[in-house]
Amino acid sequence: MVKICCTGDGNVGGPTMEIIAFKCPSIEVNFVDNSKSHIVAWNNDKILLYELNLDDVLQQCRYKNLFFSTDVEKHVYESDVGLISDNTTTITRGLGAGSAANLMYLKSVAWMIYCRCLKI
Repeated sequence: MVKICCTGDGNVGGPTMEIIAFKCPSIEVNFVDNSKSHIVAWNNDKILLYELNLDDVLQQCRYKNLFFSTDVEKHVYESDVGLISDNTTTITRGLGAGSAANLMYLKSVAWMIYCRCLKI
């Protein structure tokens, strides 16, 4: 079975992973984030964002081929396909404050994927 891992549980990752799980029931979709409270909410019936019919899709896929976890490293290393939809807020201090993207989360996940590829 092909395994997809998506990091970041926001407005991009959530609906995208749910639709992939819905349209491709033979693919295991793991949705990971470091925020325990967000993952707990996704695993219980509290949806953190609104998209038309998203709750119906979630009910059909959750625990079948769509899973939510805080174990980011495990799922990144076990996946065949990795998608990154992490937060890129604006830097609030230092060079670029108020206009440049904060790539801290993106860099962290990219490094984890790089290490997976090298099997470090």
